[in-house]
Amino acid sequence: MIASCFTIYGPVFARFNEVYGLPVPAPVVVPLAVITLGAYDLIVAGRLHRATVWIAFLLVGVLLPLLGVLIASGAADTLIDTLR
Repeated sequence: MIASCFTIYGPVFARFNEVYGLPVPAPVVVPLAVITLGAYDLIVAGRLHRATVWIAFLLVGVLLPLLGVLIASGAADTLIDTLR
């Protein structure tokens, strides 16, 4: 359930800069959330939950690098223009 909320963490951390003056860069939000979830699993259950391992792999190992490639190659601009 915590991992399903990762998509709304970005706007939350973006507002930290406006409200508290704490700049939190967007690429830090998802890995920070995954680390927090992993720490919670280790403290409460004494081990990483299978879902935590999968979400960490998918978000940090697949999604973030894919987004980096899209943005660096300019394909993101083309994709956004196509979806308009």
